Amino acid sequence: MMSKYMYRLVCCLFLIIICIPLFSQDDDTSFSIVSQFADNQGTHFQTGIDLQGGNVPFFAKEDCELVFINKKRPESIHYPCGNLIMLQNRTLNQRYHYSSIADDSYDERILNYSKNEFIGLSGNSGTNDEQMLHVELEDIEHNRLLNPAAFFDMPDTKKPVINDLFFIDIHNREISLLQTKKVIRGGKLFIKCCDYIDDKSSALMPYQIDVFINGEELCSLNFESMDKRNKTFYLSESEKDFFALYQINSPNVFFLKEQYFLPGLLGIKVVVKDFAGNSKSYITSFRVLPN
Repeated sequence: MMSKYMYRLVCCLFLIIICIPLFSQDDDTSFSIVSQFADNQGTHFQTGIDLQGGNVPFFAKEDCELVFINKKRPESIHYPCGNLIMLQNRTLNQRYHYSSIADDSYDERILNYSKNEFIGLSGNSGTNDEQMLHVELEDIEHNRLLNPAAFFDMPDTKKPVINDLFFIDIHNREISLLQTKKVIRGGKLFIKCCDYIDDKSSALMPYQIDVFINGEELCSLNFESMDKRNKTFYLSESEKDFFALYQINSPNVFFLKEQYFLPGLLGIKVVVKDFAGNSKSYITSFRVLPN
């Protein structure tokens, strides 16, 4: 017959086993990123990321306190974000927005969370039919939105992909620098590129795009954060709002810069980077012709 000591020991071990998943570091690989920060949403930027996965646990990224909660109720107007929890870190400089949380998977009585503590499960309590978790990250101190992808650890050994680098010249002709070496002097420069992460097939946003002409930086795009100015979001440290960046309604095509070069032979280098530090470069030369 089992002694009282052994019985208590078995009970304690059982509780430890079932509780470890709730208070361990989250396994971000259980999610798939289906919509990324600054992605093209038709008429506006994606202001966070959408992580696809049903009933996947998510955890506090740092010590936080609850500042707002919205619980979807059957008798209320259907809130687009569904169940929403907003947490603020202890240093009061960042807020985490989690929405589309599964019903009854979180405890609305909890006011404080420790780092790695279980918050809830992904679901479809919002207007999206798919099981997912929507995450936004707010920099309170600088009044900007940050790319939450930097806070999710997903294996990534793949380099970004550069599909095309092209001009739309003053005659509205599309001229690919991957196919031709001659352009007229005036036009807009665009790039088509994307990133992939291990074991995922979805094309994702890159982290940064840098363009150099004859070794000098021509322009740079960074998708790390966005600022809100006059009720409009811009990529931080730039003048590119949604309509400036996505001038061509085609997936993964970004406007870089309007440029008028002097006639002559020029060298161009493009470097596309992802959050994991992988990079892809393309180097070529082209001749600028008089108009």
